[in-house]
Amino acid sequence: MIDYPLCNRIRSFNDPEMSVNSVLANQIAALFHSDDPITWAGIYMLNPLTGDCLLDMFQGLPACMKIAAHKGVIGAAVDSQKPIVVSDVHQFDGHIACDTRTESEMVIPLKPSNILLGVLDLDSDIPGFFDNIDPKTIEELQDVFTATFDRYLPL
Repeated sequence: MIDYPLCNRIRSFNDPEMSVNSVLANQIAALFHSDDPITWAGIYMLNPLTGDCLLDMFQGLPACMKIAAHKGVIGAAVDSQKPIVVSDVHQFDGHIACDTRTESEMVIPLKPSNILLGVLDLDSDIPGFFDNIDPKTIEELQDVFTATFDRYLPL
């Protein structure tokens, strides 16, 4: 289960001497290769001009490279700027099926300095997998990735 020890492990990769890309790549890999049934883990970056989300670092099968503004679970998380947990993606109106194995999904907005830069997207082939994750753990995961994204912003 995604928990505090996993969040702490992911946080440990945020070494200021390393490039943001290498940090994010390791953080995503740690999530994907955890003991959890995560079939896809990745980052979509927000294009502030169009509202589209563009594929960035990820682990898993090839994915949709662009999610149009306001579309799918990712678009809903961007619009609300709040984490979204979907127990059954087949019941989510407008779900974008990049991987037909996906049964449940969690999308977490990443907002360093309260500026939405992108989202963390996690998929599972287990229905309802993300339902039992403690909201505090979701917040911690958001904080961990937001701390990495802080490095994208100018000083």
